[in-house]
Amino acid sequence: MGGEAVVVDMDGVPHAIVRTLQLTPVAYKDITEDHLTIEGPGARQLDRWQEIHWPYWSALLEPHGLEPSADMIVMVEHFELIYSKTSA
Repeated sequence: MGGEAVVVDMDGVPHAIVRTLQLTPVAYKDITEDHLTIEGPGARQLDRWQEIHWPYWSALLEPHGLEPSADMIVMVEHFELIYSKTSA
């Protein structure tokens, strides 16, 4: 692991740099609230996380003639914050 990534907003403006510590593949249907403890405060409840992510993946897959499924694998990423624009 250890790869760094720049986190940008919807306009492409950078706001943070993170370093990946761990990636865990999990089937969508097997995501639990234990996985969501690392999510933002608005997405730590399973039903809310699903409300946010299902439409997101639907929109990403649709142009390719695909749709999400309960068996699709999602990656749970654990990371450390290296830099945050808000803390600078």
